[in-house]
Amino acid sequence: MWPSIVPRPFNHVVRAMRSCGVCLAGALLALTTQARGEHLEPPLGWDIWDPTWSSREIWKGGQETETMRWRVERHKAYIDEGVPEAYRNASNPLPRIPSVLEAGHQLYQQNCGSCHDKNGSGRGKAGLSLHPSPALLVHLVRLPTRVDEYLLWSIAEGGEDFASEMPAFKNALDRDQIWQIITYMRAGFPATGGDVKN
Repeated sequence: MWPSIVPRPFNHVVRAMRSCGVCLAGALLALTTQARGEHLEPPLGWDIWDPTWSSREIWKGGQETETMRWRVERHKAYIDEGVPEAYRNASNPLPRIPSVLEAGHQLYQQNCGSCHDKNGSGRGKAGLSLHPSPALLVHLVRLPTRVDEYLLWSIAEGGEDFASEMPAFKNALDRDQIWQIITYMRAGFPATGGDVKN
């Protein structure tokens, strides 16, 4: 029903919101601000990855907000300099088998789910008051630039260097445990370790 009541230029926004699981209120906000040509800073707890904030035009030099700059700092550092030497060329050695996925599922729920939510949506209760909000992992792990070394670096070192409150896990988890979490995320955040999503 949505596409029939939304003007044709905004159909792509609705499709993107459906696939991202953005709520109806978010859809209305995005359509209203896009239709008016407005750019608003999102409230605390709102995920910046929603399509309104993804328009190429608002990312041109000098137009991006502080929150938007926070979102790209790690990516920019990776593109410009790569990962620190300790993570360079790191590759996940773990197979995508039920035992690894189950271990990754348990570790993710214990260490990541409270902020990033159980399915990687970035809407965990503990993360709702964070600014910037937790990353939308279910989307991020599918991006071509989020290679193994990038994900390992992000989880191990946390976000302190990038104005994010994400803690560093290099002293709390060993590297195999971080790889288990990455394997689980790349499998699509299955409800149990054995249920792999395509």
